[in-house]
Amino acid sequence: MEIGEPYNAIKYLEIAYKNKNYSAEQQSQITNLLGIAYTNDKDYNKARIFLNKSDKLGNQKSKVNLQILDSLEKTFNK
Repeated sequence: MEIGEPYNAIKYLEIAYKNKNYSAEQQSQITNLLGIAYTNDKDYNKARIFLNKSDKLGNQKSKVNLQILDSLEKTFNK
């Protein structure tokens, strides 16, 4: 993601997401990162799905990322 290729991050994070051998904390981190990647890819619907899942898993960072997503969506929909 850091090199500007969210689609590559999504590809690998989706594989990790589908692997259920992670703790709840790790799963929340993976879903949060997927939310960020989809936000960077401008797929705001999928971003919201993953950030909400991360929030439900207790990831505090996802709350901030949801606020950022809200702001981006308001700007995009103007």
